[in-house]
Amino acid sequence: MTARATHRSPSATGAFIVMAALVCCLALTLLAGCGSKKADVISNGLKSDIASIKKGDTQKMQDYFGFDPSAGASELGISSQDFAAQFFKGLDVSVSSVQIDGQSATVQATVTAPDYRAGLANYQQQVTSYLKEHGSTGAADDATRTQAAKLYLAALSGDEAGTISTDVTLTYQLSDTTWMLQNPQDLADAVFGNAFDGLSSGAASTDTGVHPAGQSTSTGNSQTN
Repeated sequence: MTARATHRSPSATGAFIVMAALVCCLALTLLAGCGSKKADVISNGLKSDIASIKKGDTQKMQDYFGFDPSAGASELGISSQDFAAQFFKGLDVSVSSVQIDGQSATVQATVTAPDYRAGLANYQQQVTSYLKEHGSTGAADDATRTQAAKLYLAALSGDEAGTISTDVTLTYQLSDTTWMLQNPQDLADAVFGNAFDGLSSGAASTDTGVHPAGQSTSTGNSQTN
């Protein structure tokens, strides 16, 4: 059989090269967009949960930190929303990068939070000043506890306490269509700076595609691609 060479005109060959280049560029764009969307799911989910915590979402507090700082506040006439507005004043998270490798993701973030150690020191000073001015009956009545709670929140949210920024690396694992935070303890440590005892390895749970490791994903089913 005689081999037959196919001749392409210069214009046809040039058009073929341009078309191939366009197809390659389109493929790269689609791949980049897919990865970008996954990264946005993780980043936006984290930011959304921090915003919910600042608004008084006690379940999110429990999930991320292993305890609810506002527990008992309602008994003193302080809502979880009012408590969180002061207790988490200045809390913020900025995501610098999200690296996705198959079913794993690594997030580099900076957590800015109140200086809780300084806040507690300020609280002790305010209590001392308050007792000097008003005296104390020694009775732990509701009015006394409420006043103590208000002084505590004022000390934490005051400008004297300031804030601390901490870099943190968060790891996520993809389960079906859900990104699951693997090390919420590291996030809690970045927020509180180990100023409080009782922090456990809680778990993040959000309706934007990030869920706790080892728990169900019933609170959300966002697609990741």
